[in-house]
Amino acid sequence: MAEVILSDITMMRDGYCAIALEQVGPDAFRSVRPMPLWGFAWRPPFPHRRGDHVECDLRSRPGTHPPHVEDLQPGELTPTGRKTSEMDLIRCLRQAEFAENLHDLFGADPHTSGGGNAWVMASEATRSICACRYKNLWFQLFHNAAGLRLRAKVGLYSGETVRSLPVVDMEWQRLIQSAFPRGIRAGEIQTTTKEFNRALYPHLRNAMRTYARIGLAREDKTGKCWLMLDSLFPQPQPDWLDRIRYLTGLRQKQAAPEEVLVGDAG
Repeated sequence: MAEVILSDITMMRDGYCAIALEQVGPDAFRSVRPMPLWGFAWRPPFPHRRGDHVECDLRSRPGTHPPHVEDLQPGELTPTGRKTSEMDLIRCLRQAEFAENLHDLFGADPHTSGGGNAWVMASEATRSICACRYKNLWFQLFHNAAGLRLRAKVGLYSGETVRSLPVVDMEWQRLIQSAFPRGIRAGEIQTTTKEFNRALYPHLRNAMRTYARIGLAREDKTGKCWLMLDSLFPQPQPDWLDRIRYLTGLRQKQAAPEEVLVGDAG
């Protein structure tokens, strides 16, 4: 068993996916994906949060192959009681997998069709998670079978843009659930999306740490691995809710939002 830092917790269809950072040198980390005893997703309730230190088995999962080379032997996550702040976590992420352009994210060129979400071929990608800096960001709220969800258009400093990335970051989904507990009517979603972006603009514009962790879903039947936004920094703060509710016209009171949002200003 070894101690790792949980760096990404994403909401998947069947539960939660967790990625952690293992320190491999004085200023070097690598991403690992602790696996549950059954399947690929940790079933709710998932008691851990980003930045928590846990112990897990660091042996590779049998049959692991690219691009999900980070998969570990199935086991349990044992909390140590230690926690890393958002600022320190970003420093660790910069010392792990990091890219300045789309090709270097996964060692393969992403493909798109009709301006939608991007994918890479599983046979071409060399890993399934990587961090990058973003220059601009635009959100789109939408409905699917699971309820209200979020997609993002991410502009990198390389001048490249990734469109319609599903935001699977657990804390950002908690923000959506807290800001819009009653959902949004279909006819109001475009206007609400505009005001949602307007509400977040000052927080993202003034942020000193604009980083994203982009991951790959498991390959589909055609060999495609779709890109996802696994982690987005800065992480949502409890005091963002008032501005979101005010600008979107949703002023209903929420019970103890601090209990469902990360409030670590780092």
